[in-house]
Amino acid sequence: MKVRWLVAPLAALLLVFVVSSGSVAACGGFFCGPVPVDQAAERIVFTMDAGTVTTYVQINYVGKAEDFAWVLPMPNVPKVDTAEMAMFRDLDRLTQPVYIGPRPPDCLRQRMPVPSMAMPAARAAESSTTVLASGEVGPFGYHVVTSPDPEDMVKWLRENGYHITDEMKPLIKVYTDEGLVFLAMRLKQDANASDIVPVKLTYEASYPTIPLRLTAVAATPDMPVIVYIFAKDQTQTLNYVPITIADSEVKFSPFGGNDYRQVVVQAVDQAGGRAFVTELAQPTSAIRPPSDPAVQLLFQQYPYLTRHYTRISPNEMTADPSFDIVPGLANVSNVHDLSNRPAPWSCSDDMNTFKPVAGSGPPPWMMAGGRYLQRFGEGGGTKAGLMLTIVALTALAIFRPALARAAASGVSRVWSRSVAATGAVGSSLWGATGLARLSRDAVVLLFLEMVVLQGFHEIEHIVQVFQRTVLGIGKGAGMLGSAFDIEPVHMIYNLAFLALLAGVYTGCRRDRSIIPRNAGKVMTLLSVSFFFQGFHTVEHVVKMWQYFQTGVNGTPGIFGYWVPVVYLHLGYNTALYVPVLIAFFLGGFHVIAGRLVSELIFGRRRSAGPRLAS
Repeated sequence: MKVRWLVAPLAALLLVFVVSSGSVAACGGFFCGPVPVDQAAERIVFTMDAGTVTTYVQINYVGKAEDFAWVLPMPNVPKVDTAEMAMFRDLDRLTQPVYIGPRPPDCLRQRMPVPSMAMPAARAAESSTTVLASGEVGPFGYHVVTSPDPEDMVKWLRENGYHITDEMKPLIKVYTDEGLVFLAMRLKQDANASDIVPVKLTYEASYPTIPLRLTAVAATPDMPVIVYIFAKDQTQTLNYVPITIADSEVKFSPFGGNDYRQVVVQAVDQAGGRAFVTELAQPTSAIRPPSDPAVQLLFQQYPYLTRHYTRISPNEMTADPSFDIVPGLANVSNVHDLSNRPAPWSCSDDMNTFKPVAGSGPPPWMMAGGRYLQRFGEGGGTKAGLMLTIVALTALAIFRPALARAAASGVSRVWSRSVAATGAVGSSLWGATGLARLSRDAVVLLFLEMVVLQGFHEIEHIVQVFQRTVLGIGKGAGMLGSAFDIEPVHMIYNLAFLALLAGVYTGCRRDRSIIPRNAGKVMTLLSVSFFFQGFHTVEHVVKMWQYFQTGVNGTPGIFGYWVPVVYLHLGYNTALYVPVLIAFFLGGFHVIAGRLVSELIFGRRRSAGPRLAS
């Protein structure tokens, strides 16, 4: 079976083996010896094309030239080239997160030390074994080898000067069992260690995957990993948890420091240890112009750049993270400017006082709770429990129908009492306004108006999802969204629809003779719709509060932290519209509505149509 993922490793994932006759001062990668290497942030660049992925891997190495060796698993034979270190430095400069805190009080600004910023560094990394390709590029000579037998692969590596310990052999087997080939690279005889440059690899793959399982041998606790992906749209991890860091979770010191990296460590742990933060996701045209020629070319070739970041420990490296294009996600800026917020410090604070900035986002407990729910929801136990529950209920209905009917009757009684209480409250409120006195014709026309307006609104949401998922329009907002996609408009519409629904519900409840047929079923369907629209409106109230706090459209609301907003609100609108639509036709309102509209248009009736009853 074709391996559909890219094994383009981080420097921490590179299989750098030490030749048996010598020693090195530093190594990076899967296997470096018995002592894990203290590795700084590992950086890797992917570019994604149709069926092809290109990887740029940074290698840092300190040691003798003759001792350098680099081995890594690949899905197929790659085209090997070299790149320049400058591209990694330029990408870091353009994309690293920038947090601008509030201005400290004057009493704390007498001495303002300039915070230093450490740039992330990276460190490298005749039988059944077949040599598929070989050659030289830059300072390197290389071979691409494969073997169905991991023991024979280990033997080949050892015979060619690579030091493979017994504990490394099972890790070699992980990838030979998956049908991967191995790229082995050495410095040429006339090359020095100072000649080592990044490596560029191009090969067939559907999407990028990083072989983190192997890096556990040489990784350090909470090892930073930075991934840059150039593609046609934003990318997201497929099998790790995508998480967000709210500005409110980051604490600032009076002199410009912050604890962002520590917050990431905590957030990743809350998500189960396997998660990525999207630190930047922007069209390349919206990012500052790069200075490195190689990065300039990537900006010209690819319309979108995503930067992913995580901190991961060896015991958490149990799955290889994969990434793919996910259209429709909101852009993410790497600049977090809180300078206009009130300063949280007092004159008694010192330079080591770290405090959050008030009003900069959801409370940290809410963000943490969202990650724990994500972790719970992504777990196999949750899905398995739900499936077992469905199977058990089905079995109960088949083999114990009497018991199932009794349980259903109990649930129905509880539901009826809840609906009755809700209806009583609604009747009293609307009766006080006079809307309870709407005539039958008025209720029918309000029902028709509700069906038509919400039907168009539902189509808008469907078009929006189609634009983002099928057409690849990252900011698709439906047919009218470009003009009306702001939170206050959404809020006003939802309040208006809630009022229409309440008017129809109250009118039908006051006088069930208004309903031509199936009155009981119609009222149940309207109650279901009323419930969903009520909570939907609460969501928009929260979104409005977030909008006034941040000034940003598309705020997450309540559940938008865990479910993409575009899909969440399509679900809300579908859940409330389907019962309304069924009730309209099941109750026979469409017949009366058709007659009333015809009379209003063609003047076959002298009365003014909908009116208030005396």
